[in-house]
Amino acid sequence: MKKQLQQLSIFARALIIPLVIAGGVFLFFQTVRAATIPMAGIYNARGDLVKSFPNVKPGSSVAIGDIDKDGKDEIVIGSQPDVSPEVVAYEQDGSVKWKIHPYGSGMTAGLNVAIGDLTGYGNVEVVTVPRRGAGSQIMRFDGITGTQLAPGFFAFSPHFHGGANITIGNVVGDSRNEIIVGAGPGSSHVTVFDSDGNRIGNVFPYFASNGDLAPWGAEVAAADVNGDGLDEIIVGPQNQHVAEIKIFSWKTERTSFNAFGKFEGGVSLSVNTSGGGARLLLGAASGGGPQVLQFNLKTKKLDGVNTFPFARSWRRGVTVAFLKYTDQVYYFAVPGSAFELLRERHEPGKLILVDLSEQRLYAYENGYRVNTFLVSTGIPGMDTHIGTFHIYQKQYSKLYSGPWFYLPNTLYNMRYDGPRFLHGAYWHHNFGHPMSHGCVNIAYPNAEWLYNWAPMGTTVIVQQ
Repeated sequence: MKKQLQQLSIFARALIIPLVIAGGVFLFFQTVRAATIPMAGIYNARGDLVKSFPNVKPGSSVAIGDIDKDGKDEIVIGSQPDVSPEVVAYEQDGSVKWKIHPYGSGMTAGLNVAIGDLTGYGNVEVVTVPRRGAGSQIMRFDGITGTQLAPGFFAFSPHFHGGANITIGNVVGDSRNEIIVGAGPGSSHVTVFDSDGNRIGNVFPYFASNGDLAPWGAEVAAADVNGDGLDEIIVGPQNQHVAEIKIFSWKTERTSFNAFGKFEGGVSLSVNTSGGGARLLLGAASGGGPQVLQFNLKTKKLDGVNTFPFARSWRRGVTVAFLKYTDQVYYFAVPGSAFELLRERHEPGKLILVDLSEQRLYAYENGYRVNTFLVSTGIPGMDTHIGTFHIYQKQYSKLYSGPWFYLPNTLYNMRYDGPRFLHGAYWHHNFGHPMSHGCVNIAYPNAEWLYNWAPMGTTVIVQQ
């Protein structure tokens, strides 16, 4: 079947794009001006589209497993960012098995999904967690019906809004599988829980040069690499770091290898254990060509898949999940990556953009959007001024008072325009609508993130 079947054309400016070729060597070349929006679907090892899934949007997540115990794997999709959260279970022919809407419509960070048996009784579950921009609340659902099974728990502090990545595996040797959670951008902490949310232990795969946990996020997978009956934890960076894959036997690092040479866009991970082997399917994340590789986890060498399922001009990443092996590997590929770098501004450094018409704040770093959330700006007559400003004072706690209000101990205050601040707001939850006396009101978890992310001097643009 011809590559890129049913793919849609769009026009984009010419860009310099790094492409990976065998051996981890990168070539840089000028792309053509016509780019493509690839089609999500089932691909073979040659990169041919076998079955398209047009309703699966770019930036969605995917997990594959036999959720209804009928002997055939289903394809479970977690929704992309900027839409109401949704999980859809598909049969391989594209028909919908069930659809659910967890977390509430106001949570638009996107979802990551995993599939596995957490009880030891053969009852396969679907597990979900939000991506960057929301708390790391783990939720569990019945694989057959999609019914929620438990109220959920937070893998990390509720104030951490870097999102999370999840997989399921048996890493400690009891009769039940565990939920393995890798922190999203802002950390690289990996932690392991039982099905009830009890923390079993932690793994710290990456450290920055100053000794702190590295901030590039941790993609996670699990497979029995050494044949001892226990799964190893496999970790890859989510963004802004070379694809250094690390393998841990519980908390002990056993080996590591570099999958994509100098490419620093991160990876997506999926395990192929067909035929009793242990192989790792990797998709290059945002910033490079959409290359998919398969590595033998014992030899750390390429093993049967080295292809581009999408046009090489596509540079927003590819998310992959192993589907099956018959005469060759088949996998599901989604255009876009869990941490997608959307270049929408051209200013270097950090920048805050407040859009009054949207009542939304956007945070950019070196031209890439790294976070966005709803805010509340000034009511009519007490307008938030349009213009370009800079943060020139940061104050952790502040009292705001006037003739009709008294708001002590307001946290995360950043002055940028005379008496106007970007600051946390604990007295309302009506974000997305003007509510303030000219300041920019922000929900506390988002305000805490912004306060820690934005240094003094950060540019603030307010636009209509």
